[in-house]
Amino acid sequence: MQQPPQQDEMIQFPPQVANQIARPDMGTIVRQMSAYTVGHKNPSDMSGRAFWRWRIANSDVADDDWFDSSTWTFVRSDRTITQLPEGREVLIAGRNHGYSCRCCGGTNYNDVVVLLPDRAGIQHIWSYPKNVFPQVSRHAAVHIPSLNGR
Repeated sequence: MQQPPQQDEMIQFPPQVANQIARPDMGTIVRQMSAYTVGHKNPSDMSGRAFWRWRIANSDVADDDWFDSSTWTFVRSDRTITQLPEGREVLIAGRNHGYSCRCCGGTNYNDVVVLLPDRAGIQHIWSYPKNVFPQVSRHAAVHIPSLNGR
């Protein structure tokens, strides 16, 4: 039996949050749009990347015609979303099928995004070197209170 195609999922933010994060200027987009950007240390803080913040908060409207498989996106399948006790959400990696290149059928990511409670904003965006956190298509994540102090 053939598996149904994977569906890439968008993360929805309240409109007042999404509207606070403005689309960056074209120069910033061009400098920060590569899907192949990975961290250089463990972890690399990417929270200052205006393009990534905008794509996370506005993933439902970020699909301009010129974005392709080489463009960093937050519309993904196979990501994990772990809710922490205080309400924050940790979103880990994932795979994008919609912007897939012909040779590999998709783009895998190795970033970690922490959202504030009620998706009131983005707290952290981290990326990792490939030798620390390889870009894989499937993984699992779970919050273990005894290991996390709660």
